[in-house]
Amino acid sequence: MRNILLLLSGLLLWTNGYAETVSHELAEQSLQKSGIELFLKQTPIMLDHLLRAQNARTEEEQVLLRQASERLQQQITFEQLHQRLVNRLLQSGHSDYLKQMNAALDSPLAKAMNEREKQAGSADGRQRLEEYREKVQLNPPRGTRVELVKRLDNASRTSQISVMLREQLTLSIRHAAEVLTQRPDGENPGAKELDQQVHEQLVKASRQQVESFFLYSYRQVPTAQLEQYVLLYEADATRWFMDQCLDAMREFFTNQRNSFATRP
Repeated sequence: MRNILLLLSGLLLWTNGYAETVSHELAEQSLQKSGIELFLKQTPIMLDHLLRAQNARTEEEQVLLRQASERLQQQITFEQLHQRLVNRLLQSGHSDYLKQMNAALDSPLAKAMNEREKQAGSADGRQRLEEYREKVQLNPPRGTRVELVKRLDNASRTSQISVMLREQLTLSIRHAAEVLTQRPDGENPGAKELDQQVHEQLVKASRQQVESFFLYSYRQVPTAQLEQYVLLYEADATRWFMDQCLDAMREFFTNQRNSFATRP
């Protein structure tokens, strides 16, 4: 028994020592190459749009909205979100995963696909994309390529992250209103049912937008190359990275709401 315990102790020491240190530069490169950084930059912009959409009719409501907006915009910034994700990666001890992912996303194939996405996102590309989406609504595409872009969306978490950020920001705005008005949670008994309905609508709309964007962007890419690109995102290293980012984002918003509630 004593020998077994010594052996297990040595194994634990070995596995702990095997974790590789993640550099700050590697963490930042990973956020940039994966496209996560773009989501972080869009988050404060999305927050501003959601705040502007709030319906404050009375003078008192307008004052509360200004107070909530000021505090939320101080708490939810690109810099703070970015730092939270960098810290998560620094603490992960998986520089091997990050290096594998970065090498894959820095390949000629990935660069070529990113260039096609940039073209689709240009001023001229956006106009043509809308025309393409109108055609898709009348005649929805089917077949292997549709399944591939669905897999790409699932692996890259593109629509999932979009919906999650929208919902987390909405929760933060709602929470701010409850704190400032001292209204208890659950005052509206139909809120949960309404949230589920809105969630399903957001998921459906987001998936349609993402899938049509991918189909349009890669329309001239051979199916075999598109499948190779999907496999880059389905790799274990990339999946692990996306899990880390999603967890860190959720943790950020949870801490933000707790901080808003306790801040004088």
